[in-house]
Amino acid sequence: MEKRKILMITSYPPRECGIATFSRDLVSAIHKSFGTSLEIEVCALENGCNLGRDYPSEVNYIINAAEMDSFFSVADKLNERSDIGMVCIQHEFGLYGGEYGSH
Repeated sequence: MEKRKILMITSYPPRECGIATFSRDLVSAIHKSFGTSLEIEVCALENGCNLGRDYPSEVNYIINAAEMDSFFSVADKLNERSDIGMVCIQHEFGLYGGEYGSH
């Protein structure tokens, strides 16, 4: 049986935002508490302006929140995976595109 993973959908450093900092600290705390028994991957949210950021290795997906198709594309890739046991979504209206974060 393969090890189940947690996927976090969130803004993430080097993006400068309070939720990005919180998410990095949460990933660090989980790694410190559970070591290699629990693996975490990150899907970073981008606002369409800085799509070329140099993310750390835990970031395996990037969603351009300004483009609805980007959400669908990443969702299709994630739906093909059976190793993700939980998705943790960090939300703030400003992170997601569309009117009032409708994306």
